[in-house]
Amino acid sequence: MRLALALFLAILAASPTAAQQARPSQPGSSNPPAPSSQQSPSSQAAPAAKPSQAEEVLRQRILLREKFNKGWEVQDEDPRQRRARCKAEARKRFTAMHPIKRRKFRLECASRTGR
Repeated sequence: MRLALALFLAILAASPTAAQQARPSQPGSSNPPAPSSQQSPSSQAAPAAKPSQAEEVLRQRILLREKFNKGWEVQDEDPRQRRARCKAEARKRFTAMHPIKRRKFRLECASRTGR
């Protein structure tokens, strides 16, 4: 009895899977003539809308280079920008309770980067 029940459950479990696999082949056989007639106009639009894999890889590399190689394209700071950057760093490192430490750090930062 257990063997019959197990066999019955196995058949029930496999039948929906087999039915799902059979369905795509049936519509697929009726659909290819329609897309093939539509593919000729869409084949012209497809390269513009969907790049090839090599073009997609190249595009991704360019995007990553732009995102992560910011440090290599450093521009020189003018003195005003340097003072502003050092002042902002001093604010981050030292609270308002330590104005002398903050001022000392700001002056050292400006002299360090000024050389």
